Amino acid sequence: MPIRPYVSLVGGFAKYLTNVHSSSCNVIGLERFTELLADEERKKDGRGVLTYANHISVMDDPGVFGCMPWWTFQRPDTTRWTLGASDILFTNRLFNHLFNRGQVISTDRGRGIFQPALDRAIAKLEEGQWVHLFPEGYVNLSRTMVLRRFKWGMSRLLLESQQRPRVVPIWIEGFDQMMPDPRGFPSFLPRPFAKLTIHFGEPIDRIGSALDTMLDTLRCKHSLNPRGWEKEQELVSAKQPSDVQREEAPSIPIPPPSTFPSVPTPDPAVMGWAPPPPDSRAAQAQQATLDDESAAMEARSRLVEVLRRELAWLGVRSRRLRGEKEGEVGRLVHSLVPDGSDR
Repeated sequence: MPIRPYVSLVGGFAKYLTNVHSSSCNVIGLERFTELLADEERKKDGRGVLTYANHISVMDDPGVFGCMPWWTFQRPDTTRWTLGASDILFTNRLFNHLFNRGQVISTDRGRGIFQPALDRAIAKLEEGQWVHLFPEGYVNLSRTMVLRRFKWGMSRLLLESQQRPRVVPIWIEGFDQMMPDPRGFPSFLPRPFAKLTIHFGEPIDRIGSALDTMLDTLRCKHSLNPRGWEKEQELVSAKQPSDVQREEAPSIPIPPPSTFPSVPTPDPAVMGWAPPPPDSRAAQAQQATLDDESAAMEARSRLVEVLRRELAWLGVRSRRLRGEKEGEVGRLVHSLVPDGSDR
């Protein structure tokens, strides 16, 4: 197995953070996840792995993956790909080289979901590789583990991959103790003695799940995904109900719409962005959305709501396993419906 020096160095730093620098690191579900990652049949079928997690500090990545076995860092298909803000990470030639080597995809914040970064992430999933997202889109400083709304990019990855990726939520706690915000000097050094939790959930794309049912419906709508729906429709009719039973999730209250101010989308002309080529995947997907804009928006909103609830439920389970009070873990901060009611 070839040695990947830079990735191994980053992996070693992540392992130092989780195993030495912290006072404890409780990892749950790792063996099940590594089995999924190493599954050769999944790769032959062209099914990638899509993971997503809550985002509580600037050290979540690579810190979260310090619990992974060494062998995962030595292969591109078992090392996560992730999206990184171009205006923060890709600011000079050295950083460009390092983050590209570290399997980070440069993403233009504010450019929307129809951009080359999302095209590349979809391509990685179709190659059977592993893509990780923080779908809140930024570091959430809430001290009550309140999840903000998810960005729509994750919906596009699920709707436009030719083969459905395996979807695994990851709940993390404690990294906000390692890199609190605000923090005093030296602000660039992680704080020691944090108590970390990394909880890999079960795949949520199983047959008969809420995500599986919703994808069956949405992928049969030609206005949302220009490829492969006829085959999807045939597969839906051939499915059998799942025998998998799960504990009933608690009711998660949804408060009134968020009071966070909306951020205007930057003008592409001002930012120097070029429109996607007319024959590109991004241009085709964008045109599909324009053809049926309201339906596409509602579909993406409903889909990320399901994903967010699954992550919230994983957070509830994680605290229950430790015998702690649930508090406001997983509480949602906005509704998808203007009047604040739940759908």
